[in-house]
Amino acid sequence: MEKRNHLYRFANRISSVTDPVIKYFFYIGISCIVVMMLLTVADVLLRSLFNSPIMGVYEISECFMVVLVFSSLSYTETDQSHVKVDTFYSRFPMRLQGVLDCITNLLGALVLSLIAWTNIKMAYKKWAFGDITGSLPIPIYPLHIIIAAGSFLFCLALLVYALNTASRVVKNDS
Repeated sequence: MEKRNHLYRFANRISSVTDPVIKYFFYIGISCIVVMMLLTVADVLLRSLFNSPIMGVYEISECFMVVLVFSSLSYTETDQSHVKVDTFYSRFPMRLQGVLDCITNLLGALVLSLIAWTNIKMAYKKWAFGDITGSLPIPIYPLHIIIAAGSFLFCLALLVYALNTASRVVKNDS
């Protein structure tokens, strides 16, 4: 029982710090959808009515899509809204399900920490070389920073879920 309390409290400490940040990132993602929608509508109207499209809307939308995806992943995890296929999984005993959840979440956290680290390195390279998008001079390195931040938050969300699951498995063990 003592191990469960430590794991549970540690997970709560992490989530008390990460949850507000995750919600903030989620609201940024929602804002990106609104901006993409408004830009697309404006582009279509200007193209149809005045034969004058907005230059670079496609690239701007691509950048906003990166922000949208990586700012929303961690929120989807904390909300437990990711799609799960549990055809066989639901037939396993609860303890085995908990162990498998811990393993998969820890492996996912490892992969996401590698993605975050790789994108930090990529952001530095893109910044050092001054890489920009094709038709508009939008720097690429901030997108890699957003990918890294979103991946890191998703990694932390997976760790919190793994710790909570481990605390339940330890509780059932007692």
